[in-house]
Amino acid sequence: MRNRYGYPKYVSVAEKRAKAEKKIKQLRKKNPDLAPVTISGSKLAASWWGRAWNSNLEGYADFSNRIGRGRSYVRHGAVLDLKIDSGKIAALVQGNYAAPYKVNITIKPLKKSAISLILKIAVFSSSSFFLIRTNPVPYFSISPVR
Repeated sequence: MRNRYGYPKYVSVAEKRAKAEKKIKQLRKKNPDLAPVTISGSKLAASWWGRAWNSNLEGYADFSNRIGRGRSYVRHGAVLDLKIDSGKIAALVQGNYAAPYKVNITIKPLKKSAISLILKIAVFSSSSFFLIRTNPVPYFSISPVR
């Protein structure tokens, strides 16, 4: 819906959150395994790896508003479901329309030889080695190729 100047109707944060919560309740009836994304505080990522992942994504952003819009969706509770598996990420996002939309990302998993090389290089950098030793890599990012 647009206003008289042709711009989309303003929707408050409270309305966006309420819409997302209503949709989550509705979807949970059919899919009890639903995994909505929630954050506590203002940080999107708590771990060093999560912050590095977000920083890396920002470097590849093809449109200036895409990352910001994604952050906004997460903060407003609009990411209704998120599944991370070896080589793929699937999400269900509540946008402006009544029906949520699906997002699928496919990532070619690293071969064991590439993972070994990365870890060998990291060992020679004391700061990288310390981070790896104190903050293990999430299981899904180093899954072997099947």
